Amino acid sequence: MGNSELFTLRGQWDKKRLDKYTFPSTAHHSSQQTSNSWQLESNDCKINKMIITKSILSFPRSSAVLSVSVARVKRALSTDADKIDYEGIDSTTRIEMEKRHEGIKMNQNSISQFILPGDKMVKTNQKTGTKKMLAIERNMGYFWYLKDLKDTDSKPVVANEDIIPSNIAKVFPPLNAQMNGSLKSLAGKEESLPHFFTSGNRSNDPSAFCTLVGVAFNDYGNKMLPSWIDPFEHRFQADKSRVKTAWLSINEGTALYMLKYFITNASLKTVSEERRDRTLLFFGSCPEFRDVLRMHNNKTGYVFLLDGLGRVRFAGSGKAKDEELRYLFRSTRELAPGLKSKNMITLNDKNS
Repeated sequence: MGNSELFTLRGQWDKKRLDKYTFPSTAHHSSQQTSNSWQLESNDCKINKMIITKSILSFPRSSAVLSVSVARVKRALSTDADKIDYEGIDSTTRIEMEKRHEGIKMNQNSISQFILPGDKMVKTNQKTGTKKMLAIERNMGYFWYLKDLKDTDSKPVVANEDIIPSNIAKVFPPLNAQMNGSLKSLAGKEESLPHFFTSGNRSNDPSAFCTLVGVAFNDYGNKMLPSWIDPFEHRFQADKSRVKTAWLSINEGTALYMLKYFITNASLKTVSEERRDRTLLFFGSCPEFRDVLRMHNNKTGYVFLLDGLGRVRFAGSGKAKDEELRYLFRSTRELAPGLKSKNMITLNDKNS
């Protein structure tokens, strides 16, 4: 990895301690520990793995301590992958689950966290105890998504408090990769994803720019996106060349495809001229696309912040709250350092 190495932090923390934990110097460990491996455990949960990329250009082997914020480590380590019960899930579905973006945080009150690829769930037979996969409608009923919206305040995906690490961040999944006419901008140009988000980055620099993408499947979800995108555009208005936005409207099903002409014309009437080249309409089926980004409930809106390489580094859903916007702004400044809009940072942002 060039001047970087991957190492796993193992050790113990006590949740009663203050907000800092100190790891002993590598000089005090035996040769068996020279791989820089410790196991982190707490009274609440056991952590199986955590990969952290650390520059070692000037990392002193004899340094006395390495301080790490416990709060940030715990948040980074609490992935949904640690909680998966694979019993009753076939091998094909397990392979599809590996494609999911593990940095996206699911709401613990959401039904969506239990949904498998193919919109299925595992059901346990109460008499025999055996488990098998069934369509979500057979498990939860045809209106499960309404309960999900109520239980999560329309937020099945929880906003990331910290930027998703680059080593687990995945590239925004493809749409219209074959250029079959299923994805076009309101300006009339056919596009493909993720190329649309990375085409201007000829140097392949991840910090060259970042893009906030709003995704909606219907009018209800679409009305939530301005709560994220409008404040984002206002905050970084001095950096339009490096901080961008895009709107993606997903129209699945034969019925919506038949209404393609009318939906496009209706969108042209409501979207301003300056946003049309950044507003994309997709007509077709995209189950894998939805699953990778954990957009199981298509009755709400989702946002994703991409770096210059098109990797998803932040995700959120529903109507944005002030605290979530602070997370988003902070992640943006980390992804694209040196922004002119840094002078507009508020006191709340500095404290976040």
